[in-house]
Amino acid sequence: MYSILSMGNKAILLRHVLIVLIFLLSLSVTSNAQIAAPIAVSPARHETVNQNQIQITFTKAVRFTAAPAGFTVRINGTPVAITGILPGVGAPSTVVTVTFDATAINTWPSVNRGQTLTVEYSAGNLITDDGSGAVANFGPTTSVNNYLINCSDFSFVQQGQYNPALTDVCDPVRPSPFYEYFLSKRAYNSTDFNLANMGLRVAWNDPGAFVQIYNMQDNGYVPGGLNRFLRTDPNSGPASVPPSAQTPVTNFSYPAVDVVCSYQATIQPRLINLPFVAGTCGGA
Repeated sequence: MYSILSMGNKAILLRHVLIVLIFLLSLSVTSNAQIAAPIAVSPARHETVNQNQIQITFTKAVRFTAAPAGFTVRINGTPVAITGILPGVGAPSTVVTVTFDATAINTWPSVNRGQTLTVEYSAGNLITDDGSGAVANFGPTTSVNNYLINCSDFSFVQQGQYNPALTDVCDPVRPSPFYEYFLSKRAYNSTDFNLANMGLRVAWNDPGAFVQIYNMQDNGYVPGGLNRFLRTDPNSGPASVPPSAQTPVTNFSYPAVDVVCSYQATIQPRLINLPFVAGTCGGA
């Protein structure tokens, strides 16, 4: 009798062991299915030209198993429309790009400087490409723009006169011209943007190579919101102390009185936080 009960106990114990193993295996499978592709490589970023895209970088390649979905973009806490998600179905990538349309908030699709842009992911169909599992929910994650401004962000618009009445004055020649440039919104939204670090270098063609450096003033958004108007500010003086060979002045003027009544000048945006030569862009 004792032997029979012992065998029965062994059978029961074996069944229990099998049940535990099956349970642990199911936990392992469930755990694998929930393995996250973390967002730890870098924060979400919005540094594209149009400023209506967020790029999320993952630590490993991911792909969508069906039509991309599951992302929410907010500006100052308010959801905005999502118009596209890349890559397409089945295409592996370490970067997912979410395109949004902020027209309902900003009257144009892009995010504005000073607004908080966030992205989150929940219940989508994004998995790791190596088959280790589904991408875990995350967010809201704040998107950043640390784009480094360079000369390509400036485009010449026009020049004109603050005082047209001075245009025909020949001796001395002292008009008050202004110059306008567009600055890309990508640059304007960047943490690198500082108007005090931007100036305009004006080099006249007289024998002394007379050079002036001026501040820029922010004249607001260009219609459509993709650029900012930057205009020379003749009232604020030089934007920085130029090299000793140059003469800082507070107003535009042609060189000293000369028999010539016509001069030309090369106008170049200057990023003052860079070395003088490297920071001077092509002339207009």
